Amino acid sequence: MVWQKNHQLQGGNYTIERELGRGRYCITDLAKDNNNNHVVIKTLNDDELNLQIQTNQLTQTERDGLEAKFLLEAEKLQPLQKHPHIVKVIDYFKEGQQGCIVMEYIPGDTLNRLVKRVLPEPEALRYIRQIGEALIEVHKLGWVHRDVKPENIMIRASKYEAVLIDFDLVRGFNYPLSRHVIAKGFTPLELYGDKREKGAYTDVYALAATLYAVLTGEVPPDAQDLKDGKMQLIPPKELNPAISERVNRAILEGMQLEGKNRPQTMQEWLDLLGLKKQISLPFPQSDAMTVWQAIGTLATVLAAIVALVAYLKPPASPSPNATPVEIPTPSRNQ
Repeated sequence: MVWQKNHQLQGGNYTIERELGRGRYCITDLAKDNNNNHVVIKTLNDDELNLQIQTNQLTQTERDGLEAKFLLEAEKLQPLQKHPHIVKVIDYFKEGQQGCIVMEYIPGDTLNRLVKRVLPEPEALRYIRQIGEALIEVHKLGWVHRDVKPENIMIRASKYEAVLIDFDLVRGFNYPLSRHVIAKGFTPLELYGDKREKGAYTDVYALAATLYAVLTGEVPPDAQDLKDGKMQLIPPKELNPAISERVNRAILEGMQLEGKNRPQTMQEWLDLLGLKKQISLPFPQSDAMTVWQAIGTLATVLAAIVALVAYLKPPASPSPNATPVEIPTPSRNQ
């Protein structure tokens, strides 16, 4: 659905400002809510869906299924809403017969724009870790994202935070993708319209290809072309000698053509990169944890004060012949 500027949705709760972009199945618009906050509103792209039906890339039955399940996919995202590196769904509703999903607006640039310059390895790994941890949570729900690429990763303005912004919600269904919707360079073989099994390793390939791109400035070859022998995958370190040997190997492992030859989970691949699982929780710490941290800090300070007072206090009855007793300085562990 194409909304015109100043068009109001849900009884005036949202006002359209402009179109942000069009994807394979969806249109995204920038809008403001009734508190004057920017949001993104996502709807199905009717024109694109009609074109795919006309060109036999989509059947009418499949299209009906997309429309019926569009808002249900937004509901499924609710368990992921507290994750700092997954875009938040604010609202979802029907405007007439059109499903609408309201998502947070993230100011900044996509990783796709940043890779116009080659990123330093530490910065690239920071973003990859964040998106990898987000995908681990997606996989825990039994989902495969299927569309990980620099274009779908947002970097918050003035922060080193990556956010997975596009779950391409209507692609959580079990039908093959056509070549028309393949993201060349980032889509693994199992998504090329055949009936191969898909799993966490599917997203491992895409994230490894993303890391390849941000460290070399080059989009890796298309997986089908690699399989057909039309092209070869140049090791990323040959394109950028500054890449460490460990990261070079991890990228090549993650981009194995056959899913069974890749790391089978996202955490396994992050481990190959040297990005071991952190002890801290994937979601922000609770208030209770913050309180206990404050109590621990206060106890340490009080202990230091008591030790200092004891150190400075003079002896009660000094004897002329008494041998001075050295008071040990409090250790840092007290």
